[in-house]
Formats: sequence, structure tokens, C-alpha cells
Amino acid sequence: GSLYLNDFDISPTEFNIPYTRKNMIIPDVSKASQGESSFISVALSFALSTQSMTKYDVLLLDEIDGTLDKENSHKFIRIIEHQTRNRGIEQTFIISHKGMFDMYPVDIIDLDFNPNPNPKLLNYIPVKLG
Repeated sequence: GSLYLNDFDISPTEFNIPYTRKNMIIPDVSKASQGESSFISVALSFALSTQSMTKYDVLLLDEIDGTLDKENSHKFIRIIEHQTRNRGIEQTFIISHKGMFDMYPVDIIDLDFNPNPNPKLLNYIPVKLG
């Protein structure tokens, strides 16, 4: 589906961010599902980063995909790829407990020291802690 953030103003007495889902206006993001909240958080983060005077070339996302199903995880990855290219981000670190990167050319650092679950992943780095 589609999800759009609507125009909003924030004042000392009001802090609502309306959005549109399936042509229905929702009065505030507090009504969003967990998956929608993930997408909204990323959208707001990228929007705020464009307003910064400092250029950031490293992106860190910590378990932002935890609430997404498989289909939305793939949409999320495409959004991240698009935004990193547009913003000139050189490195992206994503902390995830899901196997959502099995089909992507990424470096995976596995802190559980598991064997490589997918032989197509050339950059699978198991790290044993302790």
C-alpha cells in the first residue's frame, strides 16, 4: 500500500503528524501500526537530515526492520538504497535479527558465530565474542 505524511505544524500546544493510508487521513502517527511506524520513523529521519547543515555519510539503523513482514522488509531495503544514493551516504550499518539480507550484496557480520546460512553471501563474517 501507500503511506504519505501530510503537512503538519508543531506548536507548544499541539504535536500531531497526520498521514494518509489507502486514501484515508489518519490524524496522528500515534495511530500507526508498528510497521507503519518504522516507515514513518525512517521518512522523518531522512527529512530531518536534509535540514542539517552537517553532511552525514554514515547511516546506522538499529532493528528498524523488527516489525516488518517479508514483503515490507524488501520495500524498506529499496527505500534505504534509494535514500543512501540520494544523500551521498557512503556506509550503512543495519542491526537486524532477521535474515532479510540473504538476497543482497552486503557484508554481514554475525555476532553469534553461526555458519554461513547462504553460500551466495561472499562477505559473511562470523565474529565470536568473549
